[in-house]
Amino acid sequence: MTKHFNPEFRQEVAELVVDKGYSVREAADAMSVGKSTVDRWVRDLRKERNGEETQGAPICRDTHLIIFGQGHETIFFKTWDRH
Repeated sequence: MTKHFNPEFRQEVAELVVDKGYSVREAADAMSVGKSTVDRWVRDLRKERNGEETQGAPICRDTHLIIFGQGHETIFFKTWDRH
């Protein structure tokens, strides 16, 4: 069975690595999540912060996904505040 994690939890775990200096392994162990899962969340968070598109649901709570039109085009935009 696949585990589903809410966006806030995914962001919190990814920020341990990106912002707090944890290794992927340390964050995975501390939060009881698989290493490959944390690695993917970290890559996605970094991409989102750089304005790049990611697969799946956004990690960052400030990243929004808009789907529009007949062609199911997607546009990502961000409002990242780095205080």
